[in-house]
Amino acid sequence: MTGLPVPVRGVSARVAMNEGGRGGHYAYVVADLEPPGPAGTEMLNPARQDRLPAGFLTAVRDAVELGAAGGGGAGR
Repeated sequence: MTGLPVPVRGVSARVAMNEGGRGGHYAYVVADLEPPGPAGTEMLNPARQDRLPAGFLTAVRDAVELGAAGGGGAGR
């Protein structure tokens, strides 16, 4: 996220995956982004473990970094 010049608050994304017409996985993430500091990118997770299990945090971080770099399905 080296190109973020100013803080951006309330960035949100929703993802729903349909699995054969039965519904499936759903995610809604809201983030406040700030330019990285001298130590690089840091991600804080204030969500309770039952709301965002630690195992999913890597996927959220990867998606945020991809979106910040202008890739992925951002805005779709």
